[in-house]
Amino acid sequence: MRLTALFVMPALFLIMLEAGLRLSGFGHAPQFFLPKTIGDRTYLETNDRFTFRFFPRALARSVVPHRLEVPNPPHTYRILLFGESAANGDPDAAYGFGRFLEVLLGERFPGVEFEVVCTAVTAVNSHVILPIARGSARAEADLWLIYMGNNEVIGPYGPATVFGSQSPPLPLVRAGVAARGTRTGQAVKVLAERLAGRAADGTPAWEGINLFAENLLRPDDPARTPVYKHFRRNLDDILDAGERAGIPVLLSTVATNLRDCAPFASLHSGGMSADRLAEWTAYYDSGKTYEADGAYREALAQFRRAADIDAGFAELLYRMGRCHEALEDFEEARRAYALARDADALVVRADSTINQIIREAAARRDSVRLVDAEKHLGLAGTGEIPGRNLFFEHVHFTPVGNDRIARIFADAVLEVLPTRILETDTGEWPGPATCQRLLAVTLWDQHRLWTEMAQRQSQPPFASRLHNEANIAYCKARAARLATQKDHPLNRVIYERALEAKPGDYFLRARFAAYLQLNGHLDEALGHLQWIADTFPNFVGPHQDLGVNLLLLGRMSEAKASFERALELNPAYERARTALAFINEQSR
Repeated sequence: MRLTALFVMPALFLIMLEAGLRLSGFGHAPQFFLPKTIGDRTYLETNDRFTFRFFPRALARSVVPHRLEVPNPPHTYRILLFGESAANGDPDAAYGFGRFLEVLLGERFPGVEFEVVCTAVTAVNSHVILPIARGSARAEADLWLIYMGNNEVIGPYGPATVFGSQSPPLPLVRAGVAARGTRTGQAVKVLAERLAGRAADGTPAWEGINLFAENLLRPDDPARTPVYKHFRRNLDDILDAGERAGIPVLLSTVATNLRDCAPFASLHSGGMSADRLAEWTAYYDSGKTYEADGAYREALAQFRRAADIDAGFAELLYRMGRCHEALEDFEEARRAYALARDADALVVRADSTINQIIREAAARRDSVRLVDAEKHLGLAGTGEIPGRNLFFEHVHFTPVGNDRIARIFADAVLEVLPTRILETDTGEWPGPATCQRLLAVTLWDQHRLWTEMAQRQSQPPFASRLHNEANIAYCKARAARLATQKDHPLNRVIYERALEAKPGDYFLRARFAAYLQLNGHLDEALGHLQWIADTFPNFVGPHQDLGVNLLLLGRMSEAKASFERALELNPAYERARTALAFINEQSR
């Protein structure tokens, strides 16, 4: 009786509660891919509610809409891309390196349908990518490409996260993830958020990495240690999932902006006395004076004296890198820049330890091929050091950067392609202009991206970085050079021809619709937005975008229905709530 009371009865209660919640329609399926039948064909569709397990609903990150035919058609070569915002393509997933890779392969091997499926999601880390990978075996991919490691500290369950518990033991992390996959766990999460005051009207807006600006870690902070342990274990389990599914894996190191991304925050090592700090400050200030005067050797001498006292202050290391580069000692500059990145107290870039774990994981497995993107991309950087020629800011690639890294991955894909595909090889990759044309990277879009990046880097925490004004000026200059061409009629032609070649491309339609909308062609944009909403009816974003267009057209009742559908899918979606409030105000 005691055992029954302790174990059996609670288990029965939980089973009944779970069944009741499912029957009532509460909650959502937790899998990343969901089955969908259209006519006599079966597909897998990405699940826009997947991230609800890991984020407050008002901050939940969207996934890329994809619909995959299963079984995988024989003429299709399917690549699954795993990662975070850099792999996703931020600031615009339409121009991520996965998209460039798809074009490169498709143009070189005509007659083969290459399908690069981006499962990468903004702000996630290996704790989130692991369940995505484990659930991806049924997608019947021919190859996995993994590019992850930037968010291990700030992402879910990291020591500097804002999304919930910080650094719990790995068994508790996985138990929590599994529990939130149940309807009961989802109900508990919603209740806990409300009790904690994080209901839809109380959750802060998404602010990018500024959300984590107060959560700083010293380079020697013990909280960093479990990060590497968890990442190593999660990565091994992801690779195990690929091996069990019989899928070869390309595992990449992570490239970051070293040259033109000064540390976001610097902290002194713990336990420094006031006297030692004063001594350090004197050397550091003296070094800065020499640096400002262009006396770089003298500046380095003072910086080295400061480093002998405390070498963990990230900005000191970055200044040393600038001095070495000015003296054309590029190898020492690269080393100092990497040390500065590793010491950054706002940890939003994969550090040397993360990349070493990646290299070691690849070396242990025959089914895994290492792509050392950090090494190879650096060779193409200014002074052989990656900077703003390849990155918008800290980790996100420019269109040139996405094209460059896609070519690194394309060369690696060549080594694992089956003979039947290699027989169709034309022998050369298409040029960057061809890729940009087929992806509709128009002059208008490039102007939009550079303008957006200038604005982003004017905001915290970017604004506080050393020499950040030069980064803003660079973005504004790029935008200014495009300003006279952003309204060129060729922009529209590029979109129309790209869509003619791939009419089912979600991104081409979404970007063309945005172009038409912002240039006053609302009726034309409506057709594309309606197609997207009809094709992906369970995604919030398409209904929101359709609603905005209908609102601009003055079709209030239809716009209201679109916004209500968005809120039905995610009751915490604040943009739809705001739009509905506006419509209701106008109708009074």
